[in-house]
Amino acid sequence: MEPHKHRAWVEQLVGWAQGNVDVVGMIGAGSTGDAEREADQFSDHDVLVFTRDGAAAALRSDLSWLPDPERIVYVHVETVHGRGVIYDDGHLFEVAVIDGAELEVIRLNEYSVLVDKAGLASRLETVADRTEAEAQTDDPDGVARYGHFLQDMIVGVNRYARGERLSGNSRIRGRATSNLLSLLGNPADNLDPHRRFEAAHPALARRLDAALDAPLPVTARELAAIAREELPKRLDVATTEILDVLVDLVEGLLPSR
Repeated sequence: MEPHKHRAWVEQLVGWAQGNVDVVGMIGAGSTGDAEREADQFSDHDVLVFTRDGAAAALRSDLSWLPDPERIVYVHVETVHGRGVIYDDGHLFEVAVIDGAELEVIRLNEYSVLVDKAGLASRLETVADRTEAEAQTDDPDGVARYGHFLQDMIVGVNRYARGERLSGNSRIRGRATSNLLSLLGNPADNLDPHRRFEAAHPALARRLDAALDAPLPVTARELAAIAREELPKRLDVATTEILDVLVDLVEGLLPSR
């Protein structure tokens, strides 16, 4: 979607929210809530609407208040509060509608307050602070994620070598990669280690991108090599001895071709 149309849809929703007596607040999240980075043609919409208590369910069940409702082709019920709305050009509009009393159930990092009729700003700040604190206390030493990375790499290469290529790809390109990215650290996003990793670690991002585009034996060897080079600097438990075992196992099961 063109940036000017992206902005126009947000402005349209702000006008709707300001005039709707059931709506007490609205925020933009993700790219919709980043005041320092303008949406581009690849940005979706991510909006949270807060209502007076008891009014949210009706707005979730009838989404005709969204922009261009006649162009909606599919609605995915993501959560109790959230809907993924797909338009006829493939544009994604993620929207959650929540009773004001339930505001604290959400998690927030980047957001901007678009409408606030009920003094929600301080509550939203508390939610964002709690989200940050939870991110810092969830496996703070990285030991659990490191163990998952090792196990998923080992399971993945064994399954791929056995001929279970779909399962091997899923383990290595999916779960192992996610844990490795998280262990490498991403200050740009405390909820998703993949988001804007390129900005935080440009050289590593280029290596990882090339590895993920390669056949799985190349991918696995490069992930193991990056872990061997980088993780001992970051984790006490990530000894070179253990990571040498991983590198040798990958090379033994999926030799260079």
